[in-house]
Amino acid sequence: STDTIKGVVLNGTELGSIRYVQDHTGGISLYGANLSTVNRGDSVNSIGTLTSYSNLLEVTPITTIGVVSSGHMLPTPIVITPSQMAGNLQCQLVRINNCTFALGGTTFTANTAYTFTSSSQTGTVYVSNTNNLIAGTTIPTTPVNLIGILSQHSTTYQLVLRDSADIINPSSIYLTAQPTPANIATTGIDINWKTNIAGSGISYIKYGKTPALELGTLSATNSTINHTATVTGATPATIYYVRVYSINLPDTASCLTKVFCTKSNSSGAIKAYFDRPVNWSVSSGTSNNAI
Repeated sequence: STDTIKGVVLNGTELGSIRYVQDHTGGISLYGANLSTVNRGDSVNSIGTLTSYSNLLEVTPITTIGVVSSGHMLPTPIVITPSQMAGNLQCQLVRINNCTFALGGTTFTANTAYTFTSSSQTGTVYVSNTNNLIAGTTIPTTPVNLIGILSQHSTTYQLVLRDSADIINPSSIYLTAQPTPANIATTGIDINWKTNIAGSGISYIKYGKTPALELGTLSATNSTINHTATVTGATPATIYYVRVYSINLPDTASCLTKVFCTKSNSSGAIKAYFDRPVNWSVSSGTSNNAI
């Protein structure tokens, strides 16, 4: 059927060509390339064809779109639990509190669904393939509150995040950059990470040659958002398991155990040998002749 839809837009270009709209009666999604100038907070009138895409009710194509006014406050998110993610709230703004991610400490990837738990119930968060505001950021390691648009794909209801403001971290300190190696040498390695605040001046790593982190604790640089701990007295080409910690009492920021390796004694040169004749005429220079 052809329908006229009026409502306030909940998202902008961060979710691509889709716009979710809501009013006091409910929500629905609009889809089309002609929505590219429609922004979050716009009040719109639209006309289009009502259809279903993977069980998500949407209007496409949009034959008429008009922005009546802009800058509207969005509806107050409806507070729910994962078990209440259902069709009666489809395309509306919702909030789920005290959410813990199964992959906390890794990074969000676009076009990916992530599992979280809240109130002993399981839910799904989806990061759009166009959402560079979420993709690449760190998945929280501590419980967070989530605000997003309740969407649906096939039989799965999922919370669509729009930007980092949709992830509310009650903890005073959390990681903003995952641990990375630096100054990799045969006898040691630096482990760097970053937090949102300097904290109360306590940062350290637990490390070991096994996931048990049996070698103990090393202090890191403190009183800064940039933290570094240095593993010394190591041996070449040795794998170390590392977990970082930064404290702002009473809260602690940490990550999943990461794996790093010291530099090898090898020259790094790789020689390729062939077990049959090859055609030298197609090599990129005489120095690249096969052996």
